[in-house]
Amino acid sequence: RYDLSAKAAGHLGAEASNKVAEGEWEVELALEAAALISGHVVGVDGQPIEGARVQALAAEQPSRPKWNRRWPFNNGVADSTGAFSLGPSAGAVELTASATGSLSTKMVVRSPRSGVRLVLEKGAAVEGRAVDQRGAPIAGASISLRCVASTVSPSAVTAKNGDFRLEAVPDGTCTVTGETFTAAARSRRALLSGKAKVQVAGS
Repeated sequence: RYDLSAKAAGHLGAEASNKVAEGEWEVELALEAAALISGHVVGVDGQPIEGARVQALAAEQPSRPKWNRRWPFNNGVADSTGAFSLGPSAGAVELTASATGSLSTKMVVRSPRSGVRLVLEKGAAVEGRAVDQRGAPIAGASISLRCVASTVSPSAVTAKNGDFRLEAVPDGTCTVTGETFTAAARSRRALLSGKAKVQVAGS
């Protein structure tokens, strides 16, 4: 079995694999010219978000045999002006931008594309402490949060004093859950807007 791959600057990668006898197979790897996607990541106030992560994933799976397909992933980081540039890519691409303390956002564009503007909204911060029935802090508890109107699901692990902090939480009604290996989960619903203090009580 032979696995072949080809790469070249400014082109999409190609690969092929097949089970053949040595010296009996010829293969042609066609490399497509690649195009760039560029733009800026900003906050709702229009200010650039330095260090924001941008990922590109092929929104359309290529209609090619499995032994000759293009590689779909591409990643980049916004600079001090919020600018990013991704390549190589082709066709429809789904962009996902994320940054610490902000809610992620997605956009589908067609490559090549310049002037893309990805806007990140600030999320709430939820702080609290996990305690047992006697009020003693629980260290190492897994804290998770699920919100009614969002697929965002931040998580954290409590510190030695039981404290935890969840970042980038969307406003709305959410359920905070705390679990340990020895205690059943306990949940508490809270209406979140801005910052919220939530105490998760274990058993």
